[in-house]
Amino acid sequence: MNFSGTLSPRVGILKTLTTLTLKGSGITGEIPEEFGNLSSLTSLDLENNHLSGEIPPSLGNLQKLQFFTLSQNNLTGAIPQSLSGLPNLINLFTGNSLNCVENSLHPCVSVNDSGGSRKPRIGIIVGTIGLEILVLLGSLLFFLWRGRRKGYKREVFVNVAAHHVDGDMHCKVKVDRRITFGQLKRFAWRELQLATDNFSEKNILGQGGFGKVYKGVLADSTKVDDLLILKVLVEMQLSNVKKRIALGAARGLEYLHEHCNPKIIHPDVKAANVLLDEDFESVVGDFGLAKLVDVRRTNVTTQVRGTMGHIAPEYLSTGKSSERTNVFGYGIMLLEVVTGQRAIDFSRLEEEDDVLLLDHVR
Repeated sequence: MNFSGTLSPRVGILKTLTTLTLKGSGITGEIPEEFGNLSSLTSLDLENNHLSGEIPPSLGNLQKLQFFTLSQNNLTGAIPQSLSGLPNLINLFTGNSLNCVENSLHPCVSVNDSGGSRKPRIGIIVGTIGLEILVLLGSLLFFLWRGRRKGYKREVFVNVAAHHVDGDMHCKVKVDRRITFGQLKRFAWRELQLATDNFSEKNILGQGGFGKVYKGVLADSTKVDDLLILKVLVEMQLSNVKKRIALGAARGLEYLHEHCNPKIIHPDVKAANVLLDEDFESVVGDFGLAKLVDVRRTNVTTQVRGTMGHIAPEYLSTGKSSERTNVFGYGIMLLEVVTGQRAIDFSRLEEEDDVLLLDHVR
């Protein structure tokens, strides 16, 4: 409907009226108290008129209102307390010289500017559009990230049951990106951090060619030796059981070369990296950043790393490592076991020119 002039109190008798829209009709005068009798009213739009005076408290009886605006009029005084319980009260009174209801749950905006009612709406629209753009960008970045992950070649570590680990394993398993390490477990970084007390110096077992080796205790009290996680073993000096220890170390290297797929080339074979348990069983430790070698390749070129005196000459000159470089390191270790001397000893310079054990025994 479209009216002009003033609002008649007789409108209050239309108790079945549900919608009353008089926006921009040029209506003047006050809002009749009788409007509070329109109990079925769900929408009341008196925006952008010339209404004056105060808002009648009887409008608080219109509990069915779903839309209600008096913006851009000349209303004065306080907003009645009875309106504080009505829905959709936000920005319903902009463009009037009104005082907000005290202790009201709904905010009140009073702007004496012809564009006052538009600014909040523009802000809401702009904010909504901005949020939608952010959501779309986030979704796009997520799908791009997932696409790159799917195309990225990763090395997958798996656990293999004991009965699957045998001498012919490297022949039966097709060479691909899947790596098998027997029954060894891959630990998360947080597990290692907790197990080693945040890599405390008191848990350092030794210093290898690739860095420090730490002792750790898991949540179930199992002790471990980082980096390629093994049971932690009490470090002991090679003693009367030298033969047994040497054979155990040889079996450990054989396992890396023949029972892992791809095979593993230990970067630093030496006596200090052979740990013993209470039964003097040998375990080869300190794998560091050991290289995983495709069985179809005879060697792999790497940056030369290791301990002086244990590095094979061909590895030192070419940077190519293979099982043979491990055999050389193992041979130097056997020389240490037999002679009781270190692989490199600068104290020999006092009597001879050879500091390397290999040159000394030739």
